[in-house]
Amino acid sequence: MAAVLNTNMASLYAQKNLSTAQTSLAESVQRLSSGSRINSAKDDAAGYGISQSITGTKNVVDQNIRNAQNGISWAQTAEGALDVVGKILQRALTLTTNGLDGSLNGTQLTSIGNELEALWKEVDNIAVRTKFQGGAATTLSVFGSNAIGANGPEDSGTAGTKVLTRTLNVDTGSGSNTAIVSTMIDVRAANGFKAIADAIKAGGGTAATATQVGTLQTLIATNGTNRSNLGEKINALEYAVDNMQTLSNNLSDGISRIVDTDYAKETANLTRTQILQQAATAMLTQANQMPNVILTLLK
Repeated sequence: MAAVLNTNMASLYAQKNLSTAQTSLAESVQRLSSGSRINSAKDDAAGYGISQSITGTKNVVDQNIRNAQNGISWAQTAEGALDVVGKILQRALTLTTNGLDGSLNGTQLTSIGNELEALWKEVDNIAVRTKFQGGAATTLSVFGSNAIGANGPEDSGTAGTKVLTRTLNVDTGSGSNTAIVSTMIDVRAANGFKAIADAIKAGGGTAATATQVGTLQTLIATNGTNRSNLGEKINALEYAVDNMQTLSNNLSDGISRIVDTDYAKETANLTRTQILQQAATAMLTQANQMPNVILTLLK
């Protein structure tokens, strides 16, 4: 290399290497302090784009997990109400069977009819009260809007048939939705419950019939079927939640491999760049002293 004064190539090389080492050292410090390998898109443009896409998918899955869990809570609310309805129906069956007792007088039979009517009214109250997250009774109640007739519990009306319908769309990230629907039959179909109470109260007290007992047994069976249907939907949703939670965990793992700092690797890189910085600094000092040889030649 020629002995020149205006251009110190050795110094320029040392400056370049020192700058590179400092840049690499700064990146290592940033990654180690933030915990993220990608702190801006320039750190890994492709990786950043991929991580954002995966993160978007994970956000969709996580929200669908919450949606499904809300669906479970909704179905459990309805199922709990039907549990109480089942107990009421069992009591009504006991009372109606008691009404078969020929030794009962009219006053006693009327008392049975009055309690049956009170039980009917409580079933109606349950239908009105049972809601989830403030939803309207006609949407989220355990009975349909047409289940009690135009004038409330005292009106025979026309019983509804569809009492609980809810569609929950669960998107697992594939773009396809799974519709989960619960449809149940009103336990007061054909107004059997109210009709029994009215018949036993009629004429100052009338004995019950085997047909009335059979009607209540059918209603109890129907209520049990309704609860079973809800149980199936709850199980299906729980399986969906389990599947989506596994998917969410796997997506988190994929994101982590792209964006999280590997501390073992980065600390090794930090040590390497610190040594390079120190070496480049020392060499820059030496390079800056090299033009002094020209003074020797001029003596």
